[in-house]
Amino acid sequence: MEVKITGASEITITGNIQSIEDYQEIKDRVRSLTNKGISSIVIKIPDSLSMPSSVIGFLLKLVHVDNMNMTIHVRDERLYNLMEILNLITVLNVKKM
Repeated sequence: MEVKITGASEITITGNIQSIEDYQEIKDRVRSLTNKGISSIVIKIPDSLSMPSSVIGFLLKLVHVDNMNMTIHVRDERLYNLMEILNLITVLNVKKM
């Protein structure tokens, strides 16, 4: 998995999100943007077919505690379905790529 800042308030995560190291890398990249005062973020996930609960929890904290505006773009239907089952489509503003 690789996490890149691809715009002023955009992050792209390539590969499968699986490990605690992946969670930490995502958290570090997002925090590097929020530390600059960014209050709205777009996360693009073109490859991953799932997402660990630690990443989901971190994203929910950003929305509910830190009051971030978030949009997540996913390509894989399985990840989109997971978000739908967990009732996160609206909360995390998940969209299909």
